[in-house]
Amino acid sequence: MKKRTIILGSVAALLVAIAVALFWPSGDDVEDQFKALRQKPVEQRDIKDDVLDTIEWEDLGEGKRTIKGELSFEQIIAMLRKKYGDRLGSHRVRISMIEELIRYLKEKYPNDWVARLQEILGVAFPELATELFDLSENVYKYQREMEARRDDLAAAESGQRYEDLMAMREKYFGPAAQEIWAAEIKAVGVSKALKGIGSENIPITDKVEAFKSALADAYGKELPSMLNNRRVEFTASFLNAVQADLKALPPADRRATYRAIWNGMGFDPAAIQRMDQLEDERDQRWSNGDLYEAERKRLSALYSGAELEAQLHPLRTKFFGLEGETIRDEESSGFFRFEQERRFGRN
Repeated sequence: MKKRTIILGSVAALLVAIAVALFWPSGDDVEDQFKALRQKPVEQRDIKDDVLDTIEWEDLGEGKRTIKGELSFEQIIAMLRKKYGDRLGSHRVRISMIEELIRYLKEKYPNDWVARLQEILGVAFPELATELFDLSENVYKYQREMEARRDDLAAAESGQRYEDLMAMREKYFGPAAQEIWAAEIKAVGVSKALKGIGSENIPITDKVEAFKSALADAYGKELPSMLNNRRVEFTASFLNAVQADLKALPPADRRATYRAIWNGMGFDPAAIQRMDQLEDERDQRWSNGDLYEAERKRLSALYSGAELEAQLHPLRTKFFGLEGETIRDEESSGFFRFEQERRFGRN
């Protein structure tokens, strides 16, 4: 009986393997297509120029629009040339274009998207066609490995995940990976620096200067424009990193420290005044929250259900006005906001 079971199990496994081979598309099949098309490229058709004006657009409002209907081959070529033609000196732009093309062609032509990709690249950018086609295969391989390793990467610690990702990127794109993912590389560098700065035993004002130096190291000449666009975001990151320092300060000293941080990060006086007023509101809300939370816990020990709600409703209205309804809904779902740790300068 045991021998028969082993035989039946082996037969079942063989049948599964055959089914997979016959009906499950292999990643190697796509690689074979790339290889075959290098040896015998697709014949390229002649196209009409100046077809951009023939594309029909649908107005979506608010300055947005979308293409109406299906694009012809000539229209696809025209769109690619207009959108990417003068920017293909950038590896990042090349990757962006190829990813967009692969996504579109896989959906429309799942069985022969590689051949169509080669033809489009050849007609749109003949001088770069071979280079772009080779890059497309590496994009495909990178995406395939990313998908295969998705769960492992998601489970990894953030530092290890970043190292694994960069190793994979350099495997497929070489030194160009530094340009393609430059924004992420800079952000990770700033994040690492900020983690170290936050743990240093130095005055917060010195930490602000150290953070600004880290930003300058990461962004160089781009820093002024980056600060103009992301000053609030950078300041929020810094505040998150120095929570322990802020928590340890008396309220008056904490407020003075906020002002020093805002000033150090380049906010103008009007913005600092607005943020100061916002902190007044936050302090009052948390003060009311502490009083409410103490009373809520006392009442919860005495009442439950509808009786408890009858006691809490006027209390929420007293401390929070109309926002009391939101707090009631939060508590109904099991979230008690004033049991959460306050993020100083953030909420």
